[in-house]
Amino acid sequence: MKKIKILSILLASSLTLGSGLLPSYSPLMAAEKDQTQTAPITVTPDPALGAADTQKDLPQRFFQTQSEGGTVSQNISKNNYKTWGNAVNSFIEENEDGSFLRIEQIDSELIVEKYDSDFKKAELVTKVSLPLPIYGGYFTGENARFLVCGESNPEESNEKEVVRIIKYDNNWNELDHVSVYGANTYKPFRSGILQMTEMNGILYITGCHTMYATDDGVHHQASMNFAVNEENMELITQNTEIGCHGFVSHSFRQCIAQDGTDIYLFDHGDANPRSAYLQKIDAKLKKVSKDLHVFKFDGKIGANETGVSIGGIEIVGDNIFTAGNSVEQFGEVYDPSTYKRNLWVSVIDKKMENQIFVWLTDHENLGEWSARTPYLIPAPDGSCYVMWEDVVEIPKSINGIYYYDVKQFFTKIAKVKPDGTIDGEIHTIYGRLSDCKPIVTSDQKLVWYTTEKASPLFYSLDLNQLSPYEFTGYGNIEKCSVTISAVSYNFYDPSDNKTHTGPEVLSVNYGDLKLTEGVDYNVSYSDNVDMGTGYIQITGKGFFKDPATDAADKILRIPYQIKYPTEPEDTEEPTGTPYQEPSWLVTGTPATTRKPSATKKPETSLSPAATQKPAAPTAPKKTSYPKRTAKPASSSAPVAPEKLTNISLVNLKGKKMMITWTKQDNISGYQLQYAMNKKFTLKKKTLSCSKYRSMKLVSGLKKNKTYYVRMRAYVQTDSGNLYGKWSKKMKCKIRK
Repeated sequence: MKKIKILSILLASSLTLGSGLLPSYSPLMAAEKDQTQTAPITVTPDPALGAADTQKDLPQRFFQTQSEGGTVSQNISKNNYKTWGNAVNSFIEENEDGSFLRIEQIDSELIVEKYDSDFKKAELVTKVSLPLPIYGGYFTGENARFLVCGESNPEESNEKEVVRIIKYDNNWNELDHVSVYGANTYKPFRSGILQMTEMNGILYITGCHTMYATDDGVHHQASMNFAVNEENMELITQNTEIGCHGFVSHSFRQCIAQDGTDIYLFDHGDANPRSAYLQKIDAKLKKVSKDLHVFKFDGKIGANETGVSIGGIEIVGDNIFTAGNSVEQFGEVYDPSTYKRNLWVSVIDKKMENQIFVWLTDHENLGEWSARTPYLIPAPDGSCYVMWEDVVEIPKSINGIYYYDVKQFFTKIAKVKPDGTIDGEIHTIYGRLSDCKPIVTSDQKLVWYTTEKASPLFYSLDLNQLSPYEFTGYGNIEKCSVTISAVSYNFYDPSDNKTHTGPEVLSVNYGDLKLTEGVDYNVSYSDNVDMGTGYIQITGKGFFKDPATDAADKILRIPYQIKYPTEPEDTEEPTGTPYQEPSWLVTGTPATTRKPSATKKPETSLSPAATQKPAAPTAPKKTSYPKRTAKPASSSAPVAPEKLTNISLVNLKGKKMMITWTKQDNISGYQLQYAMNKKFTLKKKTLSCSKYRSMKLVSGLKKNKTYYVRMRAYVQTDSGNLYGKWSKKMKCKIRK
């Protein structure tokens, strides 16, 4: 077979060819190949980038397991709510043999699947059909399983079955049930989350409903509560009327707990009361002995938007733990849906006499990050784990339907002690939550699952050592080794206008871990329409694409030679593939690929043409979390910010003044001054305002006094702050 001269791909020092026949880490290699040879070639990373440590760099690969064969659903982030809650569909249980049950309500059926201790494959146990069309909730008791469902009652008939509570054995055989009729219910489980607990043989249920229409024709929403004897399934107490025991008007989330003696109800109310509201009630749900507004909400009574969600209640030792999130409360003059949320935890003694209230996050109101609805998981030492998602979410709308596009996400885990302090540190893992509440297993593992139109993705974290799971930065695609089918590609028809492909990418590995195309990376080809040098582009995806950086930072370009399959007659042959500075060593836009220079056909020599040596590699970029950095400064001299405009002053109740303005771009912050005279010499105060905000609330003012306000923006420079001009002076009289 006739041989022709082929110059192998040229690699800068950040990528090298490594195979059994080629020397490792050589930036420039030439090999004589037969045109029929297509042996795979492995491109290895520059050792200067450091070894690929999968346990350290990709910790999620060791606490996440993608199962196979499970029923497809979509429960990711379903525990989070903005205004009112939804039914909890997903549950996980540990079996005595170390296997797990997944129980999930999907399409009017309760799907029960068994997974082994490795969470690999699903085995269908059973499907339980709902006897009534509206699912309420599910609970596993000590000796039985319970399912609650219901049906609407548009005729407002007291003879209509609106709620059914069903008892099953552990083999999912129905044992008994109790039906609730009428119950002042127009529609059960409307805009809320039904929860259950048990104590001394009694099943307790808290949920919500829309009630019979009042004189104004409105079906108002409220909480409802039941107590049922588990042995004979007889109804002990039914609290469904207006003003009944434990009643909360407009209850958007219901939580329940018990301490062996009393029952604790925790509701998110927007009317009466308008707060995160805790009630202590006796075992028959007949008398509330204590109540507490854990966290009061601003805004008008009955306004659905509160800017708050509550995550649950747990009785741990002698304390009551509750948790939730909230925007900063500003009175009645703002829309809380536009502000970001922070995470709070409350620790209350069981006598409900003392409360410790702490904030665990400090996100900017108008910034990027927001804390979602949390979970509480009791710890055996009297503390309580708090878990929540921290996300960057961008509001969007399609055809008038509003939703949030999540750009970046992490799950946070904090252990809060009874005194409100954090035990250790707040851990950050690369993962998501769902409406499957995490459980603590017999070997002290924290286990839950998420689904995203696929079989469940299981999470399992050792509570005794959370540090190894810590997120330390996104994966670096440049540290991957890539195996390609060949170093050259036959270009059959250089006259057509199609974009030809190139050598096949056989695998991409991070250390010993094989990555998945479409999940961890994408493959594309460039500069491959003419003879010369083409490029395979490996683009990081998922964990290998930092959403806070430019996508170009996550592209790995592997050069290959484009050539004819046979040597054409009466034509000039390229002497070789010209060297081009690879994109990973170039700052800014990569240089345009130079086309091969034409020379006369060589007579006998098969030696490669001389080639430039590659530039030295640059140091890899570091990744930090969270990324909320300002835009890079211009190389030109800094320019003072423009004068602020559209400043508005409003006197709020409580001797407060709210200042709003038009936010500016490319600044470092704002300076605000207020005083009791025009010359700003009497009682002058100077405040700093974040660049992320366009509003400031000033309190502690004097009634019937007039305050003058001015503002200016500034940018930070090497020599200090560069201020813009003061705005026009504004004044506000404090009348309330």
